[in-house]
Amino acid sequence: MKKITLFLVLTIALLANTHVFGQDTWKLLTEDFEDQIASTRWDAAEAGDANKINFAANYTALGMEAAPGGGEYCLKVEVNTDPDNGQASFVGLFPKGFSVKPPFTLTFDTWLNWEGSAGTTEFLYYGIGHAAAAAFPTDGFDFSFTGDNGSSRDVRLYKNGEEMKIDECTTCLYADGTQNNIAGGIYAGSVVDVDPDTDGAYPGMQWLTVSVEATEDAIIYYVNGIEWARINEVANEGNVLVGYMDIFSSVAPATNFALFDNISVTRPVKAATEDNNINNAYVYPNPASGFVNVVVEENSRFELINLSGQTLIRQNIEAGTTKINVSNLNSGMYFSRITNESGKTQMLKVQIQ
Repeated sequence: MKKITLFLVLTIALLANTHVFGQDTWKLLTEDFEDQIASTRWDAAEAGDANKINFAANYTALGMEAAPGGGEYCLKVEVNTDPDNGQASFVGLFPKGFSVKPPFTLTFDTWLNWEGSAGTTEFLYYGIGHAAAAAFPTDGFDFSFTGDNGSSRDVRLYKNGEEMKIDECTTCLYADGTQNNIAGGIYAGSVVDVDPDTDGAYPGMQWLTVSVEATEDAIIYYVNGIEWARINEVANEGNVLVGYMDIFSSVAPATNFALFDNISVTRPVKAATEDNNINNAYVYPNPASGFVNVVVEENSRFELINLSGQTLIRQNIEAGTTKINVSNLNSGMYFSRITNESGKTQMLKVQIQ
């Protein structure tokens, strides 16, 4: 699996509001947990005092197959684990200092492990538009679902921490018009029927690819590419969240947990390009050797940033063409940030040979 650490992407995004390129999208954030120090890149918010968070869980040690994206390590979360003190519990993980506005898509691989009779109260929980880490989010738009097929409401939407029940919300839609997983209902076609003797498929005990797409007029939640729910509103700029919760105090078996891997936030190339608000600013030659010419239409500030987020060159440039010496820099990929007097910016990749 190609590894681009969250630190690298976040550092550049925070300093320069830039992107890593993909074929159809630009990656704003990516996390694969492979370096085993992901805990330094995420903030954890909790309710309840018997939760467990492991940012470097090993698939082999867990006796499980790796996530579809591959790798050896993942994030493992358990909630409400004290049999002598059961309590409603929540764990939410937020990438440090990250913020994004629509349009974008949050995607990750997840496994919901559960045991016992149907009716578990542990829910996968994830969403967007959060201002800060909180014990239970009081802002943003979130979605949750159980791993089994037996809760009174198997799937739940949340706005600003309040559940959007199907008979009360006017801007939300659930697949097949239900919050329950019945045979042929909301889960149909998007999860594997792992036990033909049950009432339809259930999403637990298998790898799922989960995503939430924030468009300019809606927030859409998918499982394995099939829409499960949507909210016809626009998300505020904010952080993303992945998490796990138990909404009741009854304590589940120790084999109930959630795994997360291959987390990414991407933006469509067209939208990412439209974020660059300066027209006609460019750098040449590219690839460059010895010097670059920077062309701008108005007085601006030029910065050259390496892949660790360090600003190596910073200087004011006048309208027209300015030659900048880069002969002392190592070969490799850099990013230039050009900021005009109005505060608008243009980000450009620069390859130095």
